[in-house]
Amino acid sequence: MLITPPLSIDFLLNASYLSVIDFNPKPFPMKTKFLLAAIGGAVANFLLGWLIYGYLLMGYYASHQLPYEGLMREPPIFWAIFVGGLAWSFLIAWLFDKMGTMTLMQGFMNGLIISFLISLSYDLFYYAGMNLYDGMTVMIVDVVVGALFGGVVAAVIAWILGMRATKPVAATT
Repeated sequence: MLITPPLSIDFLLNASYLSVIDFNPKPFPMKTKFLLAAIGGAVANFLLGWLIYGYLLMGYYASHQLPYEGLMREPPIFWAIFVGGLAWSFLIAWLFDKMGTMTLMQGFMNGLIISFLISLSYDLFYYAGMNLYDGMTVMIVDVVVGALFGGVVAAVIAWILGMRATKPVAATT
């Protein structure tokens, strides 16, 4: 009985294991795309969240929030904001991978629907159980802004998932 060693001559002569240094562009493996999409989504979430919630709408939310001593952290815990966005981005990337969502528009529309439903759910729970804002108008604004915000972040995630995707070649006859 002949025992073949793990590193045989055939293995060494077959250079397919050296494809890592191949300079021909190839599609990323799905795992790499998934991680890149989640990280890209988290960065987009953090920056867009700073722009929308931390700059553009900060005064609006503050003017409609009922005052409670110690409710808002000053400054906020930024690493927790980023990790929360990363968790959200992993969820969206996983869903989009399962759904086959790979374009900006598909990502925006699917993210808009998902974010609308989740924002509506959370805001209704908050409205029912907390006395945080001075009326329902701010809740409606928050649902709309949350849906649009989620759509944009989801578009970034879908775009990264679809980068360098292989397209089927049309048959020629």
